[in-house]
Amino acid sequence: MGCRSSLCFISLVILAPASNLRIFVRFLAPSSITRTTASASITRTSDSILFTIVKRFATMAFSKLACLPLPSKATYCFPSKIISRVGPAIPATIADANRRFAPPSSSPPINLFHVRIDSCTCPDYRFVSRTNSSQMLMFIDGASSGTGTPYAKAGCGIVLTPFLRGPGISQRLEMDGNPQTSNRAELRTAVLALGLRVWPVEGFSSLVLATDSEYVVDGACDWIKKWKNNGWVTSQGSNVVNRDLWEMLEEKMRELEGYGTQVMFWKIPKE
Repeated sequence: MGCRSSLCFISLVILAPASNLRIFVRFLAPSSITRTTASASITRTSDSILFTIVKRFATMAFSKLACLPLPSKATYCFPSKIISRVGPAIPATIADANRRFAPPSSSPPINLFHVRIDSCTCPDYRFVSRTNSSQMLMFIDGASSGTGTPYAKAGCGIVLTPFLRGPGISQRLEMDGNPQTSNRAELRTAVLALGLRVWPVEGFSSLVLATDSEYVVDGACDWIKKWKNNGWVTSQGSNVVNRDLWEMLEEKMRELEGYGTQVMFWKIPKE
């Protein structure tokens, strides 16, 4: 797997399936927002939290989609020029109204998305909608162990391409003085995923983040606007937990939507 240019941080890559785990060090392209890509410490392969994330991924509803073979031919999903996929900006009111991804009935991901190659100058395989070639899907998850103890650990995991391509990305949650909780890990993963690539340049006008976290989905789709309007205080009068990450998430969503890429969240169950 080749390294990309302009590298800014190191994370761990988990090659699934879970029955044959191998961890490699991989370089990732930088985010345009520096604080969303704070230096990630390289985690020892013995850290159980990263394996916990892989096991959780293996039970989520996307696993069949992620196990699809790569196309036998290079099927590019965007024949038009890349520049035509950037913009116009999506107004905040419209973006917020379309924040929650609503699939037809209870269709699983494999019925709605398939594997195609994006239109980036460094093309790669992505999960692309079967009915909308400019809509991409990726899966995010976070987990923690020892919550509430001095030994708590939390980590983030992202799958954005088939397992045969080998790209399960994970990193430990930063040791920045904040609690190592699964809610914080889930939220941090969403911020990390939006900053992994310059998604509009890959040709996507819609980016769907699939997760089993009600905290992330309901927060991004319903609560965040109310919290902000209320001075980051909840309806019960307490300060919003993980405010720093919620503000980072909103900033990243607005940035992408300023380039014409709608950010959506899909609450999916475990199988």
